[in-house]
Amino acid sequence: MRQTPFRSVARQARPQLDELLLALAAEFRPVDTRGALERLDDFSRYLFGLASVHAEGQAGCVSHALRHDLGMQPADGDDPEHMMLDRVLECRRGHPLLLAAVAVELVRRAGASAAVCSSPARWFVAFGEVPGVVLVEFGGHAHADPASEGVRRHCAHEIAFGALTGLQHTYSTQSRVREADLAARLLGNVHA
Repeated sequence: MRQTPFRSVARQARPQLDELLLALAAEFRPVDTRGALERLDDFSRYLFGLASVHAEGQAGCVSHALRHDLGMQPADGDDPEHMMLDRVLECRRGHPLLLAAVAVELVRRAGASAAVCSSPARWFVAFGEVPGVVLVEFGGHAHADPASEGVRRHCAHEIAFGALTGLQHTYSTQSRVREADLAARLLGNVHA
């Protein structure tokens, strides 16, 4: 399967999150796009029937599936592979931003909807509408008032921007100048 260049996907008004993150990873190294998409499809089977469940139940199902059925584990951003969707799916370890993106993609494939959200220092998956939105952080879930806790939803462009910012920082810290420069150039293509 031929990979669409990141710049082309990033120019779309509403790119598909999985497509955008796989195109991002392909800018740094070869990516098995078909394999990654098949893995997402396969993982989503743990969430079939999710659309018929209320927000609290959806949050519990997703939290359980990611942590127990799929064994997804949070990892820091010191390894650039933890910011690459295909590697996160293979290794089942990733930066919390990427784990939230995986969750949102699995939920979408299961016929429901969720959003990647953040507060100043944490990433979440949000279910339901305000008021009473339910947030899943990798370690549990709870009701939250997004307005009072500084939680905001993110579009695919903002998620890619967050991943690229993390990659640029990591590559710079590791003195990987070529990759850090590439991440900086790609940031210029992401418009939220």
